[in-house]
Formats: sequence, structure tokens, C-alpha cells
Amino acid sequence: MQLDFSTALTKSQQTRTFRQRKQGLFALLVFFLCAFASNVSHSNDAQKVRKLIRSLKSKQRMDRVFAAVVLGKMGADGKRAVPQLARTLKDKDDEVRMRAVIALGKIGPVAVSALPSIFKALKDPYWRVRKDAAFAIGTIGKSPKARKYRKQITSILVQALKDPDYYVGANAASSLYGLDLITKQVITKLVQALGSESTSLVYRLDKLLPKIGSPAVPDLLKGLKAKNLRARQHAVIALGNINAKEAIPALIRMTRNKDFETRYFAVEALGKIKPSSKKAVRAIARSLKDKNIDIIRGAAWSLYNLGPIAKDAVPSLIRAFRKNKKSFYGKNYIPMTFEKLGPLARSAAPTMVHALLHDKDSSMRSTCMRALVKMGPFSKTAVSALIKALKDPERTVRGTAAWALGTQATRVKKAIPALALALEHKDFSTCGNAAETLSKMGVVAIPVLIHALKTGTYPARLSSVRALGKMRPLTPSAIAALKQAQQDKHPDVHYEAKKELKKLSASP
Repeated sequence: MQLDFSTALTKSQQTRTFRQRKQGLFALLVFFLCAFASNVSHSNDAQKVRKLIRSLKSKQRMDRVFAAVVLGKMGADGKRAVPQLARTLKDKDDEVRMRAVIALGKIGPVAVSALPSIFKALKDPYWRVRKDAAFAIGTIGKSPKARKYRKQITSILVQALKDPDYYVGANAASSLYGLDLITKQVITKLVQALGSESTSLVYRLDKLLPKIGSPAVPDLLKGLKAKNLRARQHAVIALGNINAKEAIPALIRMTRNKDFETRYFAVEALGKIKPSSKKAVRAIARSLKDKNIDIIRGAAWSLYNLGPIAKDAVPSLIRAFRKNKKSFYGKNYIPMTFEKLGPLARSAAPTMVHALLHDKDSSMRSTCMRALVKMGPFSKTAVSALIKALKDPERTVRGTAAWALGTQATRVKKAIPALALALEHKDFSTCGNAAETLSKMGVVAIPVLIHALKTGTYPARLSSVRALGKMRPLTPSAIAALKQAQQDKHPDVHYEAKKELKKLSASP
């Protein structure tokens, strides 16, 4: 079907009642969708652009709105309409002004003559107009002809960072960065603004400064000595986000600050800077003794984030874990750090075993088991604790215990009776991991799997079929059990049994 743009626009202009305008809006929307798909809106036909320019002057609000929308979709092909779009930024209707500034932004660098009008739009009472004006400056400002406005653009966008609406400031920040307007003078102003009472401004600066990177470090180091507490705190945050290695000594000093929030931010910042130093690790480890639980959490996270270099902090982590007996948000970072360090944290194994047996937090018990796995060969007490965990009331803990035993299956064959009991549970987490572990133990575990296949729950039968299918060689009794399982009442079980027998017959 061939669509005629002129006809559709004329019909829209003829609609006068509210209901008719709504109908016209819907019809025109359909037209636009079709037109865009067939690239009609990207036509260079000057006559169509003239019609749209006339529509921008229409008394009908929807005519003006949709004319601006179409011109925006045309991109640079709509450049003839730039003067009228600039004038439309003074329209009484919020939606019309917003659509006009969006159109100018999409038309792009060729709309440079509209910049003075867009500057004024950054003070528009409607936040969405301001938001799109900040974005439009970022696209139009790329024109070589916009160089004469460079200082004005910088000043206006820096001012827009303070806008009470988050999105206005966010677009201003993006435009500043995209137009490469971050001069030394601008950086100084940005760092000074970290002490602002505007939370949204400071948040935007926290996002912008890391993009700027190392050029911002000298001013941020000066910012650590600012009189304003808020400015000091956010200078600390920014230095961590920038990965400013030269800031490590100053941040170490900040971990002893009287203000607990400053200490917290300094500890977290040190955990972000890589490669770290032994002095930084010692400062973070010292923070594990802090009276504030949030700082202990931050220190645990930082050591986890730093990786192998944190090995010297293992004794401090053990003490912090034992001292804070109750679980708290972030305590999991301590066993997670042990897990990451692996054999380097082997001295923490007894602490992990104790937590596995006594900690009330099920997620903590699971995390401790994962740490034990990474630390290396299990001790006898660790094996006993893992066997006991197979009876844990939480299915995730039981499943993790069965999995953990499977990582050292040939060394923990005394766990076979407990794994057989674990197969009696009705959840796949426990049954699946228990059967998987038994499959790794060899021939001695086959009778247990056969029994579960004949008498167990659906999860036990399905898991046992899969486990037997992984074992080679299979005993005649195991093959017979799989053949019998082809008659199982559950379709999943007999399907899996057939599949495993087919694999078995195909293997040499």
C-alpha cells in the first residue's frame, strides 16, 4: 500500500474537535510507523519539509507536535526547518517545546545556528525540555562551527550539572565529556562542587570524575583537605573509582579519620585500587577491628576485591569472623575471601568447619563449605562436618555439602552411607548432587544408586539414572537396573534410562 504523507498531514490539520484530534493522532501514528519503516521520513523532498515548517506554526497543538517529531526522524535532512524549530522553543505548550528541542538534537551538527535558543531552553520550567536541551548541545556542539560557542557551552553545561532534576545534570555531564570540554579549570570547579548540598549533583559528579580519570587526581588529592566534610568524603570515593594509585598513602591516613563515614569510604576506596600495596592491605586489615560494623563489612569486601595480595590479612579476617559471632550484611565476604585465596587461606579451615557446624545463617554455612573446597584436601574434622551437613534442614546446604564431598570423592568414601540417606530427600539439589558424588566414587557406590533407582523418590530415581550413565565400567546389575527403569512410571525416568542404555550400547 502506497502512503501519501501530504494527504495524511492534511487530514490531521482538518481535525478540529478533541475526539477528532485523538482519532487523527492515532491515524497519523500508524502512518508514521509505516513511513519510517519505508524510509519515507528520510526523504530530501523540500516540499515536504516546507509543509512541516508550516505545521510548526499551526494553531493545532498536535500538528506542531507531530511536525517536530517527523523533522527529528528526518535527521540532517530536516536542516531547513532549524530556524523555525528554534523559534518553536518559545511555544507555550510543554510537549511542543520538548519535541522541538529533541528534533534539533537529532538533526545534529547542522543545527548549530539554533544553539543560542537551546542555551535558553536549559532554563525552561519543564524539566524534560531542559534534559533534552542538555543532550542536544552534546550532539550539535560537535560541529566545527560550534567552536565559537565552546566557552559558553562549557559554562552553561557546568551550571546545568546543578539542576535539581537528575536527568538534566546527567545529560549535561555526558555532553561535557562527549565534547571534550573537561579542561583543568572545569575539573577544579567539579571537585569544588563535591561539597554541594545537592545530592543529585554530587551523585552525577561521582559518575563523571571516574570518566575524566587521572587528570582529576591532583585536584581530588587537594579535595581530601577541604573544609567541607562532604567534599572530603566524595573526593575519597572518586579517587577509589578512578583507581588512583598515587592516592594510596593519603587514603591510608583517612582510614584513621574520626568521622566513621570517612573511614568507611577510605577503606572501600583502597579495595578498588589495583595493584594494591602491602601497606594498604595492613590498613584495611586494621579496620576489621573497628567498632562500626559497616566499616568491618567494607574492609571484608575490600580484601575480597583485592585478591591474592590480601593473604597477609588472613589472621585478621579469622579474628574478625570469630569475634562477630552473629551474621551481618557483608560477613559472607570473609569466607568468600578465603575461597578466593584458596590454599593461601588454609589456616582458616578450622574456623570454617566451626561455622559450618554452628552458624545459624544457612547462606553462611554454604559459603563456608565452598571456602573449604578451595582450601585444599579436607581434614578429618572437615569431612565429618560435611557429612553432618547432609542432614541440614536447609536443602541448599544439603546440596552444597553433597557437591563439596564430590570435589574430593575418592578421599571421602566413608560418606557413602550418609549420601545414601541424602538420596531419600525429595529435592533435586540434594538428590542430584548426592548421586553425582556417588558416581565419582566408583563401583563401591553402584549398589546405593541401584537401590535408589528401584525404591527412591522421583528426584532420586532420575538422579540415579543420570549418575549410573556417567559410570564406566558398569556392572551387570547396574545395566539390569537401567533396563528395568525403562518401565518406570515417570516419563522422565524411563526416557533417561533409554538414553543412557543407548549411549552404553554405542560405546566400544
